[in-house]
Amino acid sequence: MDPVPAYDAGYDEEFDGEPDESAFFADIDDSDYRYERQQSRRAIFIWLVIVLILTSSVAAGCWSLGANITNLL
Repeated sequence: MDPVPAYDAGYDEEFDGEPDESAFFADIDDSDYRYERQQSRRAIFIWLVIVLILTSSVAAGCWSLGANITNLL
């Protein structure tokens, strides 16, 4: 009688510790993909904050100019 079941035979040869195909997305390592995605989210957030600050500054400037246009002329 074989002490090792048939489905366990060759386990060490079959799984050598290499990442399987599910650890890749579009031929990119999953950890690299997650890092790049996090970095791009951070960049989008920073650009959004910059655009909102600039828009608010322009709006405040136009508002104050429009409110005081009679005094300036």
